[in-house]
Amino acid sequence: MPDMNDMALIQEYADRDSEPAFASLVHRHIHLVYSVAFRYVGNEPDAQDVTQAVFLISCQESREPASKDHAHWLAL
Repeated sequence: MPDMNDMALIQEYADRDSEPAFASLVHRHIHLVYSVAFRYVGNEPDAQDVTQAVFLISCQESREPASKDHAHWLAL
């Protein structure tokens, strides 16, 4: 799935509950999300918690009918 763009991966995950699609998104963006979280909170444990929360919330929101346009994806 590395050849798919983010929107295609999100759509794949939302429509088919594709764990590989979501894993690709996490792999692609985890370093960015973590570094932003670390700069904001200033310590590793909290940055890890924030990173996990970002992906968990994104996962949940991708399945909401109101968010089918996925325009919110990783708006940092």
